[in-house]
Amino acid sequence: MTETQAEFNQAKKNFDEEYVSEDPHAYYAAMRKVNYQIPQNANHFLVRVMDEIRTARRLSEVSVLDIGCSYGVNAALLKYELTLDVLYEYYAGDRRGSSAQDDRKFFSRFQERPGVRVHGIDISRQAIDYAREVRLLDSAIAVNLEEDSVPVNILQTLPKVDLIISTGCIGYVTHRTFARVLDHLAPAEPPWIAVTALRTLDFAVFEEHFERYGLFTERLAGPLRQREIANGRERAAALAATDARCERNPTPEELGFLAADLYLSLPGADAARREIIHGAPGFVVR
Repeated sequence: MTETQAEFNQAKKNFDEEYVSEDPHAYYAAMRKVNYQIPQNANHFLVRVMDEIRTARRLSEVSVLDIGCSYGVNAALLKYELTLDVLYEYYAGDRRGSSAQDDRKFFSRFQERPGVRVHGIDISRQAIDYAREVRLLDSAIAVNLEEDSVPVNILQTLPKVDLIISTGCIGYVTHRTFARVLDHLAPAEPPWIAVTALRTLDFAVFEEHFERYGLFTERLAGPLRQREIANGRERAAALAATDARCERNPTPEELGFLAADLYLSLPGADAARREIIHGAPGFVVR
């Protein structure tokens, strides 16, 4: 990690307090305030990647592992035909007296995508307990894989994973988290990995580590809007971290947004025969 990248991590707005509630109201309120959109902007590509895995491996069901799953945002967008704005509006309502059953009824109103199972890993027990109770996540475990080994009670799930995803979490977690997961996956048919990483970060370290597991990486889309820059300190640090990687003028960061690229890593055999349609929309400004 470069000095400017480390400085950005220190300047980046902290959302830890929003992850300690048993109800996701505070989380969605905080994310909406900074117009957090990366789960939505990445979703189009993640759905297409799931469809391609289903075809390439002749699967009736795709098993997804979401690293940094929080309250099951990606799971909701992958399992149901809805948008992040719909979730923002729903969770902004009066939550007094609401229950997991009420939230399950809410999600049942939307068309469900068939053949999708989502498992989650996150450091927040409150967040994953909620997502599991509402049945957004089929299984989940609270663990910090930057510091801890993979718990025994998830080892049986990992070999069945077809796709690992992560949006908005790279930077909070490093290649160490992914290595601890990949060490327990079936070597004969490792999963694909689709993650977003802020442009303030150098993804090359991840690419190098993924290659050790026979995975080859390409930049699939980006820059995609992640969220609005929260304050002047964060803006200055973001500009410094992206200055050397400037690809356009003005940059998203100069326009007041943190932007991310989406990377796809997959086994060499799959990489050789894949025909995914590229169509990155550039800087998505929803």
